[in-house]
Amino acid sequence: MGRKSIVIGLVISAAAVAGCGSSSHASSSASSSHAAPPSGPPASRTGLEAKVLMPGELHGFNVAEPTTATNPQAWAAVDQFPAGQRSATVGRLRRLGFTGAAREDLTWAAPNAAGSTTPPAAGLSVVEQFRTPAAARGELTAELPTLGPGSAIKVRGVPGARGYSSTGGGQDFADVLFASGPDLYLVGAEWQTSLKRKMSLQELVAAVQHEYQRTHQ
Repeated sequence: MGRKSIVIGLVISAAAVAGCGSSSHASSSASSSHAAPPSGPPASRTGLEAKVLMPGELHGFNVAEPTTATNPQAWAAVDQFPAGQRSATVGRLRRLGFTGAAREDLTWAAPNAAGSTTPPAAGLSVVEQFRTPAAARGELTAELPTLGPGSAIKVRGVPGARGYSSTGGGQDFADVLFASGPDLYLVGAEWQTSLKRKMSLQELVAAVQHEYQRTHQ
C-alpha cells in the first residue's frame, strides 16, 4: 500500500487519498445508521479476494473484481506504486515476509451528473498478507505516514485501526488501515464535498467495521 491511487479525474495525485487537505490532527469518530450489508463474500471469492470489501459494505459504491499478486514485485505493479518508490517498497515487503495481496477498486453507483464525464466519488479496498501478525503491524506503521496529514479517524470496535480524513479543493478524503492477524487492510475513498448526505466519513467507517467483523482472526 502506501500511495493509494484512486483515479477518478478529481485529483491527479497517485499518493494516498488522504494526503491532501487539512493538516489538523483532531480525532474524528463516526458510525452509520444504514442497514447491515451482506454478511459474507460471493461464493466465487476465496482467499484474499474474499477479504476485501463485499457488495454493499461501502454504501453508495459498486465493487470491481479484485486483482491479486503473490510476490512483492508483482504487487508493486498491481497496486500502482510510483516508479520511484517501488524498489524500496519491494525490499521492505520482502523483509517483512509478504505472501500475497488483493486490490479492489470501488466505483460510485449513481450516474454522473448531467453533462459530466467525471464520477463524483471513488474508493479502494486492499488487503496484504504477511507471514506473521507482527509483520502486518510493522507494515501498518510504515504505511501510516503516507496517509496524513489530516484529522485522525477513530473506528470503534476495530482494535488498532488508524487513518486520516481531510478536505480540500471541493474534495473529501479518508483512509483507514487496520491489521488483523497476518493481514493488513486499507479502505480509502474520495468524494466531492457537494455529495453531502450521499457520502460521508461515517459511511467509510461503517465499511471498515463490517470488514473487520467479517474477516478478523
